[in-house]
Amino acid sequence: MQEAKMSCRGAWYLPAGRMEPGETIEEGCVREVLEETGLQVQPVSLVMVEAGGGRWLRFTFSCRVTGGELKSTERADKESLQAGWFDLKSYAHTLELRPGKIIPLVETCYNWLEKKGRIYLPGSVPYDTLLIRLVCLSGEGDDLFVLLSEKLLLPVFAMGREGVPQTESLLFIASILKRDTTCCCEVLGLIAVDHKLDRAGCCLTLAA
Repeated sequence: MQEAKMSCRGAWYLPAGRMEPGETIEEGCVREVLEETGLQVQPVSLVMVEAGGGRWLRFTFSCRVTGGELKSTERADKESLQAGWFDLKSYAHTLELRPGKIIPLVETCYNWLEKKGRIYLPGSVPYDTLLIRLVCLSGEGDDLFVLLSEKLLLPVFAMGREGVPQTESLLFIASILKRDTTCCCEVLGLIAVDHKLDRAGCCLTLAA
């Protein structure tokens, strides 16, 4: 879609935006796509989650178009100027793209589709803050061990705490694991995302 904001007016970007109070993650996705492209979509799966130093999370979805009409310049508004479909091989060279990570995001989603990645949508569990839950296994064969806290629960960490390096994504998460478990864990991937519309928090469950 073509941006209408004065700071990047005319540049092209993926439909995106902030969630509104009372929305689930999927509802925010559906609303933003409709507002900025004119298309009605159904989220198929969560493909990627990015963490901005524990201050924000960005969710990238794969969606299926179910209806609506692609926004033209005659329907331009404060949300966007227009929307369009573009060839995956040439869009990066033919369009003025908004600065950011649009190309890596598109490539990640394309790879997910090509490899028929795991289909997963966020669960509905209430949290008041941004949390990370860790499932860390060690050993091999029949001798496997799981890392638990002193209360015999999976370790849970709050994001964005004072004193934690404000790096991004997995680097940020790895810094928390090293600090709170006194060991270096390799983050393998996202297992689950839990959020409920009447609460502001969210919990990411990671495998390590």
